[in-house]
Amino acid sequence: MRWLLEQQDTVTVLYDFSLAVSDTAYYDYYYDFGHTVVLSTDTVDLDGRTRKRLFLSNEDVWVEGIGSLEGIRRPYWTTPLGCSDPVYTFCGNYLDSNQVAYAICNDILLETTFAEKQLFSIAPNPSTGEFAILGTLSNDAYQIRDVTGRLVLSGITTEKRTEIDLTHVNAGTYFVVLEHATLKVMVE
Repeated sequence: MRWLLEQQDTVTVLYDFSLAVSDTAYYDYYYDFGHTVVLSTDTVDLDGRTRKRLFLSNEDVWVEGIGSLEGIRRPYWTTPLGCSDPVYTFCGNYLDSNQVAYAICNDILLETTFAEKQLFSIAPNPSTGEFAILGTLSNDAYQIRDVTGRLVLSGITTEKRTEIDLTHVNAGTYFVVLEHATLKVMVE
């Protein structure tokens, strides 16, 4: 998320969602926490879209597409919104292209169910075109796409093992796209 500071020609990065566990997110001047680091990451369903979420060492939580749940401009705004109360609604004052002022308040629709980590694999890989998707979900939709993104095959997984036949396609790299994972398979 980027924010252009008023009366300046520099862009300040507020939230960097490429951070990994143990990376420094920012220096927390307000509460004297010092270097705030990423403790853990996961994903959350946000209004029907999967977004990355970062849990920080000072109890701040960042959600991709929103920013900090402690306030839209934290850590650069010295007073956190609601003093550690999570943000559930965002209100803003804006100017349209004709310089007419207006205000909008929007609820942040955040579903708190966690995506269960599933371990999926392809065997054998590489293959001659016949392989299996191995995992624990059943009735999960899958798509197989080539490197250009063209849909080659789609279907529904069965419990623990789903057999796939791609003997009719050219040799190359293909991607098995599941709800919570994307796997690469080589067809020889």
